[in-house]
Amino acid sequence: MARKTIKIELPVGSPDEMLSLAEGIVAHHTELGAEAKLDSAEVTELKANSTLAKAKRKKSAELKAQAATLDDEAAALIGIAPGQDAQTEGTILYRVVGFRDELLTEHRGNEQTLGEYGFNITIGTAKTPGPRKPKP
Repeated sequence: MARKTIKIELPVGSPDEMLSLAEGIVAHHTELGAEAKLDSAEVTELKANSTLAKAKRKKSAELKAQAATLDDEAAALIGIAPGQDAQTEGTILYRVVGFRDELLTEHRGNEQTLGEYGFNITIGTAKTPGPRKPKP
């Protein structure tokens, strides 16, 4: 004889589905009234936590939208927003590149001093390219 198996999945990966499940439990418990099998105090706590969690998720979504707007505004000031580059006047990137170029001219031969301004300097040597070998 085959045995019966039951699997009840919990939506732990989806906060919205978990809140929906909690609301369903509360609604059915309330609908059953005196016939309900669950502890009413625990169901009341579940309802309060669900209400609070929904409010916090709503506030979180609002703050994420505000944060995205602020990130976009900051990127535009820095000069790294889409369509911007080192030639976009009035941006931080534009000024930094200009100052870097001025300092490189002023400190020609002593470029490592740009590190004092906060630039990350790497000094190395490269081989002088020799004649290319013809391809066989």
